[in-house]
Amino acid sequence: NNAEIEADSVDLLGLEAVFVRGAFHTEAEYQSASIDGESGFADADFDAYYVQAGYFLTGEHKGYKVESGKFDRVRPNKTFSLRENKGMGAWELVGRYSSLDLEDNGYQGGTLQDYSIGVNWYLNPNMRIMLNYVHGELEDGILGDGEDDDLDYIMARFQVTW
Repeated sequence: NNAEIEADSVDLLGLEAVFVRGAFHTEAEYQSASIDGESGFADADFDAYYVQAGYFLTGEHKGYKVESGKFDRVRPNKTFSLRENKGMGAWELVGRYSSLDLEDNGYQGGTLQDYSIGVNWYLNPNMRIMLNYVHGELEDGILGDGEDDDLDYIMARFQVTW
């Protein structure tokens, strides 16, 4: 089910906000696409947003780089090690809500909302293990079947950076 929109122009708007206070951090972003359809195609406005937050149980904080608009690498107060007198890394609880609306002026792209909670374990500044539970609510047939669908899944990720 491929839908095409022929457009004279597309205006994109994006807004982002970040707040960090000690071990707590939150971030929100909104994106909008306003489409000026060519003759025979209707104009449409689509939008998406998310809000997420996290808290470090072990006292770390997320630095934010204003120049590049992104969070800095998390550096655990005590790197994980099985040796005596070493640390347990950094532990972070996280939550997120996001929404996507692709329906407007006759376009039937559907809507999606999802909620997630999880835990991140930063073993050191270069290694992270993430575990998340996600509940999604799909409405009006994004899958092309015209039905509403809910989905639940658990997602794990091991990340190494350098």
